[in-house]
Amino acid sequence: MRRTLCLTAVSGLLVGCNLLLGTEPPVLREPGSGGAGGGAAAVTTGAGGGDDVSFADGSGGSDSASGTGGSATGVCGDGSWAHWPVGGAHDYHVFTGSTLEQSVTDALTGLDWQRASSTTAMSLSEAQAHCKLLKWADKTGWRLPTRMELLSIVDYSKAGPSVDGGLFPDTPSEQFWTSSPSMYVPAPLGSAFWQVSFAAGGTFPGMASSDAGRARCVRGGPPPLAAGAPTGCYRYDITETTARDIESGLTWERVASDQPLLREDAAARCAKLSVAGAAWRLPTIAELTSILDEEKVDAPRLDPVAFPKGAADQGDWYWSSTGDAGKPSADAWSIRIIHGTVSELASPGPAYVRCVH
Repeated sequence: MRRTLCLTAVSGLLVGCNLLLGTEPPVLREPGSGGAGGGAAAVTTGAGGGDDVSFADGSGGSDSASGTGGSATGVCGDGSWAHWPVGGAHDYHVFTGSTLEQSVTDALTGLDWQRASSTTAMSLSEAQAHCKLLKWADKTGWRLPTRMELLSIVDYSKAGPSVDGGLFPDTPSEQFWTSSPSMYVPAPLGSAFWQVSFAAGGTFPGMASSDAGRARCVRGGPPPLAAGAPTGCYRYDITETTARDIESGLTWERVASDQPLLREDAAARCAKLSVAGAAWRLPTIAELTSILDEEKVDAPRLDPVAFPKGAADQGDWYWSSTGDAGKPSADAWSIRIIHGTVSELASPGPAYVRCVH
């Protein structure tokens, strides 16, 4: 990842890197406007009073210190979806506020992250209050991230912790709260939530609200829809054999393998797949987690229209192409579709496979 450092003040005013380099920040989509599905969104430069420090590995704008911040609008679905190209190149920018507190904006996702996590573990209600009341890097409007949002900063090439230590230093290898309720423990709703472990990147659906976890607050991004609000669109563009996620841009085969395969054979199956004239492959674990339907109470936790229930969907594991950074020659990341747990699976398996392009 290329990092360029910009720290500039002109006539006592803060000048963003994009103004100096001549690159325009990504434009937020207005309701009903066009634009590529999952397009990047970033907040704009504000007066701040701090130093604008950018680690840029591509085009994009700088961050804002203007308060609650902007968010992408006109998106399809809600916060449980990935509203960005999953697996795309992240474009991170670090902003330093007047009190030297720092936030990290990702132009790929449109999210603005607290660079530091909470110093202690806390219950869910404590974590929610911590973010809601937080004023950090001259900004307010913080909240707990959704499952998909928190997974967007997991770096599966690293372990202990599984995150870019240059961008998010001193991240503990512990479990972190999300705002996503777990339907795996549906009664009573709100008794369990999704958590992400930054020891290696595992994701689990049964963290009780009274348990203790760390919090890393976020702001911006597509706002979750109110309960019962119409989505205005359907997530998948479906053909007889494929389902294209209109937000992430990924196209999936609708029916997975009819039997579990060794990992090598799973990769070969995808490479040989002749559907829609595309080059099919094993999905990464980030891609595979993006199709989990958090609102499904029963297994498999997939959209039942896009992905008809088959032999692979009775609750077993799916392969990904992502190796375990701690044991790269032995294990690979996989997801158990009965509840959505993301964990390591010993190679060579077997496990089921659903190919992507």
